[in-house]
Amino acid sequence: LQSSIGKKARSVVLNAGEIGYSSFQGVRLISLPEVKKIHPAVIVIAYGVNDLDFHRFYYQSKMTDHQEFSSEKSQGAARIMNLINSSDLLKLIAKGLSSLRPAVGHDFSVRVPLSDFLDNMKVLIGYGRSMNAQVILLTTALNSGGGQSISRVREDLREYNRALKRLAETENVLVGDLELWFGDADRDSLFIDPV
Repeated sequence: LQSSIGKKARSVVLNAGEIGYSSFQGVRLISLPEVKKIHPAVIVIAYGVNDLDFHRFYYQSKMTDHQEFSSEKSQGAARIMNLINSSDLLKLIAKGLSSLRPAVGHDFSVRVPLSDFLDNMKVLIGYGRSMNAQVILLTTALNSGGGQSISRVREDLREYNRALKRLAETENVLVGDLELWFGDADRDSLFIDPV
């Protein structure tokens, strides 16, 4: 995006996305002092699959993101996670050990329930409006395949996408429907994972 508009405008594209973040974490992200200093003209908001998927990069939990992230972690746990994240080898070992755990079964609720997802999106829209920015919401597109765990996400994601489109209409903001944009394209050649 930056390269396509860079020479035509004095705009700067900032990717403030964080891999694996849910909308709950996105709301926390916009409250950071360094983010509050940014005054964007356009904000593209894309959450959905991480609100549903239990995988939080190297650990799994049956708790919602609100439950998991509302209380401070112990300093010891934070030091261990920082040590692991500072080394590619330790990250690989942690990922391998995590894969040995039994998978969370279908009794797992979701990281962010639909009503909380919509509340989070309203907060993010409000943030954009407070900055006088054009807000654009994006639905999430899925590739085919992905096994049983992604099939649960796929079914729930359809409902989250529908709710997001209804919210965009109610809030009078733009929505980009990625499922519509991808259409019947050969998704296997376009997707590096199911999402």
